Amino acid sequence: MNNKKTLEGIKGWLIIPAIEIIISIPSLCFYILTMIISANKLGILSDLFSSRTSFYSIYTLIFSISQIFCIGILTFFYFYLAYLFFSKDYRTPKWYIVVQLFDIIISIIFYILFVFGLSLFSYSNESEIIISLVCSVIWIVYFLTSVRVKNTFINNKPDYMNIVEKIIE
Repeated sequence: MNNKKTLEGIKGWLIIPAIEIIISIPSLCFYILTMIISANKLGILSDLFSSRTSFYSIYTLIFSISQIFCIGILTFFYFYLAYLFFSKDYRTPKWYIVVQLFDIIISIIFYILFVFGLSLFSYSNESEIIISLVCSVIWIVYFLTSVRVKNTFINNKPDYMNIVEKIIE
């Protein structure tokens, strides 16, 4: 009888990324909604169709709309990541890393735009970006090195990948 525990399943430390994914989807949707409502109250949406809009306002308008668009893309990525994660798909670790990197990159870009006054919406402040960066690095390293991650996310793997893994081993 083998009493050795296998490290697999969404247990242990993998619960934390699962909670992050679950919480991120509604919070990003709420963030998009508040950005659109704020843009409407600030008159950004009406400036889009106004002939009196200044050159500087056009940049602010473009960057603000692109922020909403990028957060929408990030939300879509989280929906797809949730599907992969909870179906334990083999692509989950790569997509998790991509989503973490995309989130960090847009946070930094949006913060820089906000500091220079080119965007009306601040996605993060300095401390949130640093904390997010540190957490992302920790989780990226975890997803790259964890035995539990390698044993959990194995579904839907094409046959040729199994053959290649056997050859490498």
